[in-house]
Amino acid sequence: MSGEHTATNPPLARMETAAEVEAYSFWPDPTDPARYAGLREKVLDLKSRSQRAIAFNLGCQIASQARNMRGYEQWLMDFILNPALAETIMRKIMTIHLVIAEQALAVIGDQVDVVTVADDLAIQNAPMMSPAVYRKMIKPMQQEMVGFIKARTKAKLFYHCCGAASFFLDDFLEAGIDILNPVQVSATNMQPEYLKKRYGSRVTFWGGVDTQQLLPYGSPQEVADGVKRLIDIMAPGGGFILATVHNIRPEVPPENLIALFDTALEYGRYK
Repeated sequence: MSGEHTATNPPLARMETAAEVEAYSFWPDPTDPARYAGLREKVLDLKSRSQRAIAFNLGCQIASQARNMRGYEQWLMDFILNPALAETIMRKIMTIHLVIAEQALAVIGDQVDVVTVADDLAIQNAPMMSPAVYRKMIKPMQQEMVGFIKARTKAKLFYHCCGAASFFLDDFLEAGIDILNPVQVSATNMQPEYLKKRYGSRVTFWGGVDTQQLLPYGSPQEVADGVKRLIDIMAPGGGFILATVHNIRPEVPPENLIALFDTALEYGRYK
């Protein structure tokens, strides 16, 4: 998806009890066979036609989906004013995701190389909630989810968290992630040098090409120089997959995209 998109009319916004959450009639059915029909055949076909890694997106956005279903402000207030309800909503969402993970990985867990999950827990310059609230309310479910997935596949665990993710990165690693995305280098404490020095031996970084300033507003030469610098910092010793931080927006000049891909192809190969 490109451009602006905003979740509105959160369906759980006015609920006050766990019973109301459980009674909500539009929870998806994770056991629906249609979800998994043809999945293994699709993966085997991809593997037969390419030597590239196969990544499978499970999603598993426990906190982010709770935020969208409850409403941003109410979701944050619940952590303090109604933590039992916040936990009920996230636990319900996680339970659905775990059934999906179990069903899907029973079919393709032996064939995929990367499993991707996500939860945006930070903004541009800070976490969305205090580390203490995160560790009490979200991290235990995060650890349970990662452990559940890793018990069912040898694939590497890719975790997407936008913004100033470094505030939580030690916790993410303790939970068991292998790959951090999108490496939003324009956010607070997300400088490539800092990340590589502190975490480069413990996690793979996937992303890093700035989509807030460099790609839309830089010159082609500035884009090429920025990509080279990023590779020089992040690639030594391995553990780096070059990619844009976020979606490539419509205002990005085509010549900047050409500079990005040309530089990556010329300069971004491990020897």
